[in-house]
Amino acid sequence: MTAPLPPAPGNGLAQEAVLVTGAAKRLGAATARLLHAHGARVAVHYRGSRAAAEALVAELNEVRAGSAVALQADLLDVSALPGLVAEVVAAFGKLTALVNNASTFYPTPVGTITPAQFDDLIGSNLRAPLFLSQAAATQLKLHGGQVINIVDIHAQRPLKNHPVYCAAKAGLQMLTMSLARELAPRVRVNGVVVGSTEVRSAEPADHVFAVPPLAAGSKLDVAYTNHVSGLGRSLRVHYLQAGTTTLLPTASGVWFDPGTGLAAFDGTGIVPGLSNLPANGALRGTWPAANMTDTLTVRASGRPAGGVAPVMQVLVDGVVLGSANVTSTTPTDYSFSTLPM
Repeated sequence: MTAPLPPAPGNGLAQEAVLVTGAAKRLGAATARLLHAHGARVAVHYRGSRAAAEALVAELNEVRAGSAVALQADLLDVSALPGLVAEVVAAFGKLTALVNNASTFYPTPVGTITPAQFDDLIGSNLRAPLFLSQAAATQLKLHGGQVINIVDIHAQRPLKNHPVYCAAKAGLQMLTMSLARELAPRVRVNGVVVGSTEVRSAEPADHVFAVPPLAAGSKLDVAYTNHVSGLGRSLRVHYLQAGTTTLLPTASGVWFDPGTGLAAFDGTGIVPGLSNLPANGALRGTWPAANMTDTLTVRASGRPAGGVAPVMQVLVDGVVLGSANVTSTTPTDYSFSTLPM
């Protein structure tokens, strides 16, 4: 079954005040932008990325004055979490939703694991979501709110050399189910399983995700989620390939939808597919043939601006496969694992 697309941007979340942790960059920033595009007021939490957080807040407030605020906190300091919630309430008058997105991610091969690494990975991926949800519970119950935890496919499928991270995300998955029972019926608690990576190398490199199957007829989107007019940031998609099947962005049946990215496309103002993506939105098409391999490759290049690289996100049938900061100005392959169909 094809997953339904979210509604077009509007003011459907105009009554919501949302705290997104780790929202200065990457997936957190994209989440903040999407919520804001639907009308929500957004608290952009950051730990050390002050400049990026303030730039994002300035961008959002330019669209709608007073609708975003940047808040600093070290989530590993449990004593600071009630204060973070209080800052959101002071800014917006309430807190109606919490997105536990902040995460640390790095390898810890067995034989090299240190207590500090264990505390860091468990702290950011499990301990902080628990205690922040607890700190926010009174506000969320008062307003019939919700908690959304960003989990990871590796909570279910271990990633080699990352045992501590995988254990932390598995704990977060169980915490999500436990909190759903503890906070019901006034607060809804859900988890979103995604995969993402920050691409640091300018050389071709493989970035592997566990994703839905890619079959003939699958709806395929490649979204550009952080274009800012006038900065000169750009994303170019050269082609998509699985096995011997190649899909060009200019092929018949591929079109560009200038929505807000993240599959929040309204289908208006669409144009034929193109390589250089001019704004937030996505290339949208249908995969033409059965995939007999386990890899989908997207070749892309980008031009950073304002110290920020373009963010590319890939979706199959409306489900996010993963995202990447496209830092290289030369064509680079980004590979996503698929199931042969």
